[in-house]
Amino acid sequence: MPSRFRDIKRALQKMGATVSASTGGSSHFHAEKDGKMYPIPASHGDKTEIPDVYVRGVCRALGLDEAEFRKNL
Repeated sequence: MPSRFRDIKRALQKMGATVSASTGGSSHFHAEKDGKMYPIPASHGDKTEIPDVYVRGVCRALGLDEAEFRKNL
């Protein structure tokens, strides 16, 4: 199920990751944890609906437990 970007940011922060806007005015944000980075497209900011493929991807890339991450959404 797609999730709002604001909820994803909050869940990432609870799990120790940081979320920052990319430089240069791009619509992508970067989730970072332990030196690993994953780009998340959020062209409409916090209101953007992020598809499941990105939720699974950020969990895999940052080494987060997907079930625990989804509980935080």
